[in-house]
Amino acid sequence: MRLFCCKLLLILSVAVSTSAKSNIFSNETDHHRSKRIVNGWKIQISKVPYQVAIVFRSYIVCGGSIIAPTWILTAAHCFYDHQEVVPELKVRAGSDRRHIGGELRRIRWQTIHPQYSPKTLLYDIALVNVDSAFALNQDVVCIRLAPQGYFPMAGKMALVSGWGLENPDADKKDPSNFPIRLNYALLPIMEFPLCQQMYQKHTLSEHTQICAGYPQGGRDACVGDSGGPVVINQYQVGIVSWGISCAQPNKPGMYTNVGSFRDWIYEIMTSKTRKGALECIRYL
Repeated sequence: MRLFCCKLLLILSVAVSTSAKSNIFSNETDHHRSKRIVNGWKIQISKVPYQVAIVFRSYIVCGGSIIAPTWILTAAHCFYDHQEVVPELKVRAGSDRRHIGGELRRIRWQTIHPQYSPKTLLYDIALVNVDSAFALNQDVVCIRLAPQGYFPMAGKMALVSGWGLENPDADKKDPSNFPIRLNYALLPIMEFPLCQQMYQKHTLSEHTQICAGYPQGGRDACVGDSGGPVVINQYQVGIVSWGISCAQPNKPGMYTNVGSFRDWIYEIMTSKTRKGALECIRYL
């Protein structure tokens, strides 16, 4: 099982070892321009203005989405067992380049779902509260969430975006293999019984997960895309969670179903923020 995120401690160790060198992400090369997110495409932030990057310096840790002026929705495994490095992380919004531009915020507080299991990756959902509200504009907007109890129909095309690996065979331990520019892919929602057949050795839940991808493989989210949004008709229906390698035949991506957690999301946000401060003046 492969998480679609970069391990925080690995990122920290690499960052320290390269701190005396020039920034490996300082120049966008032709190599970066030519690559795609496992057969996806580049996309401008104005097309997915709810997308954020959770970063350590210029290194991508996870993706996420803006759901209120100070709130980010992401995956639990992005933070599980890494509390010591959370103060070093920041959230970048309003830029399709993960290392420059847009608005940068510090993480004030974060919580993962109390039933999250690092073994099965069920309940893979987390909320992040940033230290000040994002200045909403055409490149920084909130995404509406699927209602409680909603499950997307099989066959619907979902938009998945992020800064994850574009080459599934690339070394995920080398930060230079991750793209500077934001990419996206369109993936079909799959029938859950079919996913269960493909992942018979894994614990899945039709009550809290969805899966998406092509049976023949070839296009997928990958390492670094974790926590990113899965969107259908301008509503976020899923969160990038895990998969077996990337873009392999009969190995679709697994995603947390947002409609299974809408009530939990609302309960957490209202317990920490007054209701008026949760209202967005701009939505996708």
